[in-house]
Amino acid sequence: MSLFSWFNTPAATDAIQLLTHDHDTFKDLLSQINDTTERARAKRKRLFDALRTLLIAHELIEERILYPALEKHAKAKDIVLEGYQEHHVADLLLAELRTLPVTSPDWGPKVHVMGEGIEHHLKEEERKMFPKARSILSVPDLMKLGTRMAKRRGTLLAKHAKSKAEASGGGRKAPARTAPARKAAARAAKR
Repeated sequence: MSLFSWFNTPAATDAIQLLTHDHDTFKDLLSQINDTTERARAKRKRLFDALRTLLIAHELIEERILYPALEKHAKAKDIVLEGYQEHHVADLLLAELRTLPVTSPDWGPKVHVMGEGIEHHLKEEERKMFPKARSILSVPDLMKLGTRMAKRRGTLLAKHAKSKAEASGGGRKAPARTAPARKAAARAAKR
């Protein structure tokens, strides 16, 4: 079982349901990160690493599968282009945070700003992009996209877990789940 196998949603889900599930997980992880203090260094790092990995996989499946399917349609082109830019801004902050010690006085405020940007992006998708996607794409098309996205995300997360395990222990298997990941998955499942 890969480190992030808990993040997989059932294969028989449409693209919008899959992405909305991801969004709930991100909101929960951001909340947990914001609830930490500078003294909770290890927890902050674990939570941030989980968020970063999951966000990258999420962005990739959106940008390589959903966005191309939508940007062909005039009704969705502008919101898709905005989505690409919001991903870019999040990536810049993720890169800065990855190199910034979690004990830095700038770490908490930077995470907060990144979280606000991510939450804005999630709302835009849920309120504007996803309804447009449902009006443009048929249910079978959304199901096909959801299946492709779930498979691709699973592959990305498995590769990440494998490379992380190899980097930390010479090829040992990755642990099943981190405690923060289990908690985030449980909270997201309750929503």
